[in-house]
Amino acid sequence: MSSEDPNLPPILPAYDEATYREAHAEGQFIHRLRTQRPVATIGLIAACVIVFGLECKWADMGQSIDGLVSMGGMVGEFAREGEWWRLWAATFLHIGVIHIAMNMWVLWSLGSQMEAIFGRRRLLILYALCGLAGNLPYLFVDQETVGAGASGAIWGLLAGMYALTLRPQRLMPPGIAGRIRGRLMQMLILNLVISFMPGIGLYAHLGGGVAGFVIVFSGVLGGEPEDSINYSDGSWLTQWTTWAAAALGALMLVSVGWAIMSGHPWAQ
Repeated sequence: MSSEDPNLPPILPAYDEATYREAHAEGQFIHRLRTQRPVATIGLIAACVIVFGLECKWADMGQSIDGLVSMGGMVGEFAREGEWWRLWAATFLHIGVIHIAMNMWVLWSLGSQMEAIFGRRRLLILYALCGLAGNLPYLFVDQETVGAGASGAIWGLLAGMYALTLRPQRLMPPGIAGRIRGRLMQMLILNLVISFMPGIGLYAHLGGGVAGFVIVFSGVLGGEPEDSINYSDGSWLTQWTTWAAAALGALMLVSVGWAIMSGHPWAQ
């Protein structure tokens, strides 16, 4: 009797164990992306929005250079003279509605995914270090521009995500990594071209991007999903990521408060 006989069950394709494991891993990965709440990402966005609300009152929505500087805008000369808080405070400042709207949209899209993969602790560490790296060039290379914006930190997340696709380990299934690698490369190239436009912080983007790629590719933040890590087991990795995230998160908040209290923007 023919195999096409409608009375016979359909012939199913071979489904070996390796294929099953890959499909199962991809299913778990997608489930994690859809179900984990991006608490750290929401917190970072909320902080930027609150600071922008203060900019609306004291710095003409970031259009006033004097107001921006008084609220912690990155000025290389001032930072070299000891105003270290500008290195992080500037990442929460934005110049106009379009600037913050674009950055927050990208931060939500990228940060929520990165947080689901890396976990909130490691996301905070990555964001803080990339934000810092994005502002360091203002100390040595670009000393005339007033730097403001989360773009350096966001570039770090983008480059960090690309680094994950090159060494997925257990954080990202190889099949998914291969599929999104090309899209991420297109985004990096497009954003690099945009970075050369007037008024865009090229060095901040490059600084944050290089830092994000190196930190993630090096594996210093670990290669296990956060939901599989026991943060009470006392291991060096779990301990240092917990303390580093808390310290860097507090340092970013202190920097914003210190900048405002030192600059007296309400008196501008």
